[in-house]
Amino acid sequence: MTGWLRLVVILTIGGSRPLAAAKNTNTPPNTYTFNDNETVPVVLSSVDINRLVVKDDKIMSIDCPAGFCVGKSTRTDPTGAARLKLNIAVPFVAYVTTQKGRQFGMLISSRARPAVTSEFIGLQSTLAEPPSLTGRRPTPPSWPSLPPR
Repeated sequence: MTGWLRLVVILTIGGSRPLAAAKNTNTPPNTYTFNDNETVPVVLSSVDINRLVVKDDKIMSIDCPAGFCVGKSTRTDPTGAARLKLNIAVPFVAYVTTQKGRQFGMLISSRARPAVTSEFIGLQSTLAEPPSLTGRRPTPPSWPSLPPR
């Protein structure tokens, strides 16, 4: 059997099943957790547009070094997602700011692969008030007034 005929037989008999399976599977997002002001190592596509989402928040800005990446539709996407295209293949840090005031860095490494959505889940916010044991807001301490001089 010649080489090209063998290839046709393999593709006809056994080759269609993996292709059909690949078409019917969804790719889940890559999930990263963060605390405010942390830098998170992230792997993004260097050949595709990457979609970034912060759970229960909206991305307001992504700051990259000049010329390293291009962000798209960060403020106009109703879901709060941002799209990011990498322009360089070396690792670098980009900073994300959200509508709720969260801030974190991404240590971006690029790979030549199709893009997958990256979801960031905040674990703790430094902006949140400490929990109250009584269910009421804490009252500020009262300081005694000083006698006049």
